[in-house]
Amino acid sequence: MPKTTKFSELRAQMSPEARGEARRLADKDLKEMPLHELRAARHLTQQQLAKSLGMTQAAVSLSRSWSNARMSISARLKTLLKRWAEGWKCTPCSPMGK
Repeated sequence: MPKTTKFSELRAQMSPEARGEARRLADKDLKEMPLHELRAARHLTQQQLAKSLGMTQAAVSLSRSWSNARMSISARLKTLLKRWAEGWKCTPCSPMGK
């Protein structure tokens, strides 16, 4: 069986430039990832996400199918999910981690 290596060990071996490039590519992927995939990746239900954003579950559900109006809500939700991924603490009272 091949030996496995922790990602933290691999990252520690990377140059600062390589780490920066990896972060840039990851951020780009997050921006392009559909909202429902981001939510699922964080293991959040629509109800949990709605509560954290101070909105209804129906609004989160509808945000997947809206066209032009969807962009602003999707951007807000993606920002929140990215901050969660980075370890920010978000509450219903401060949905954007402020």
